[in-house]
Amino acid sequence: MRSILIANSDQAEIERIQEKLSEGYEFAALTSADQLSKQLSLLQKHDLVFLDQNLTENKGIDVLMEILAEVYIPVLMVTSPGDPQCASEALSLGTQNYIGRTKTYIDLLDSSIKEAIRRHGKREEMKQTIITLQQRIVELEVLLSKAGAEIAAGSDQDQAQRVTSQAIMEEVVLRLKKGEVNLPAYPDINIGLRKLLAGKPTISDITNLLKKDMAISSRLLAVSNSPYYRGIVEHKSLEQAVSRLGISTTRNCVEIVSNRALYANSNRK
Repeated sequence: MRSILIANSDQAEIERIQEKLSEGYEFAALTSADQLSKQLSLLQKHDLVFLDQNLTENKGIDVLMEILAEVYIPVLMVTSPGDPQCASEALSLGTQNYIGRTKTYIDLLDSSIKEAIRRHGKREEMKQTIITLQQRIVELEVLLSKAGAEIAAGSDQDQAQRVTSQAIMEEVVLRLKKGEVNLPAYPDINIGLRKLLAGKPTISDITNLLKKDMAISSRLLAVSNSPYYRGIVEHKSLEQAVSRLGISTTRNCVEIVSNRALYANSNRK
């Protein structure tokens, strides 16, 4: 049974969530950031933290940073539909997913929680596979070093280098074929944008696609209004942002935002 920690300042809403998800989950709840600070050392016993932005005046972002600095755990954040910046910032910091507080959002919680836990597990599995490959490469490099010490001529050393490099590549290919390396799925928004840019899209075509992702839209607006790009007038629409940044910079921003979570690291150092 999954254990969920609900961090929400609204006790009535906590009770509605617990009632809705009474089957299949165990719950712990807190209604203030101070309570959470006292339980940081116990977070690992939970499968997910369900964090509401109403927990602190800083929209829960300060609490999110405190959680992720202490333990590597999936976090699902509930945000206001009218505050895309909060959702974007939460994603950039490492939360697995977010859900907008609509009238029926509690009905979507079960699937959202499962998806956040699934994403967390996939990323962790991928990292462990990469660590295993890195360790194998180190072992092969040690073998290369020993072989190099036994070879007198420089040409023989070059040959040993080529042989070991080939062994490393064969090891990687073998693990890929056996399914031991689970590469992450390429984000749909990236695929859609690349297909669109293969033709001759208008600014309207590009923005209509990007508007489907709140985090990317808010990030593009933030970049276009940054000191580096900002002009005299502040941009308030995605169309203005894409026009100012240009297609190349827009594409790069989309790539960075949608793929950023793949580079999260559970190692605090």
